[in-house]
Amino acid sequence: MTDAQIARETGLPVAHLSSLLLMLRREGYVEQVADGAYVVGDSLVLLGSGLTRREALEAKLQETLTELRDSVGAAVYISRYIDGEVKITQFADGPRTPKVNEWVDFRSAAHASAVGKCLLTQLDQNGRRDHLSATRSPG
Repeated sequence: MTDAQIARETGLPVAHLSSLLLMLRREGYVEQVADGAYVVGDSLVLLGSGLTRREALEAKLQETLTELRDSVGAAVYISRYIDGEVKITQFADGPRTPKVNEWVDFRSAAHASAVGKCLLTQLDQNGRRDHLSATRSPG
């Protein structure tokens, strides 16, 4: 549907409609295709699916992780550093891109894994020192 058709059907002036359509595009409710027409966007589809906003965002994140996994040809992870531990919050793996075989749990070896090192670099110096002193094994 073109912006002229939308204006005609809704009774909105084209001048007001353009800023509204820009916002709807930015939020993913509509998409503008090559010929300038507007079509239903992913956010509107998710809205009609009955999923909560959180479920919809998690589904979109998982879809994005899957695309990234396929693009790089390796399992991908999202992790957070919470209460002194590395927590994997979401990941995408597959038969040709298996998960990392953790011979030591990420939580207890943050300093020894790529995931943990990325997160530890985001801590300030005192935070890293606290983490390392708390995870040192006794003697």
